[in-house]
Amino acid sequence: MGLPGKKCSVTAHHGDSRNPASQDELVGKFRFLTSDVLGEARTQQVIDTVSRLDSLDDVGELTGLLAGK
Repeated sequence: MGLPGKKCSVTAHHGDSRNPASQDELVGKFRFLTSDVLGEARTQQVIDTVSRLDSLDDVGELTGLLAGK
């Protein structure tokens, strides 16, 4: 719903590849969505693990955190 007589257009929603969210925004959203489920400590562990995902020997480290193991 817009205002009568006003035009607006969105070329790329925030978070789109043409209008990306910042790393801090993504981490903040992840914390907001997961802290109640995973707890603060495990949420931070997941964030830390994802930040070094390309150097993990075994992705099981990440999946274990997400599964609560």
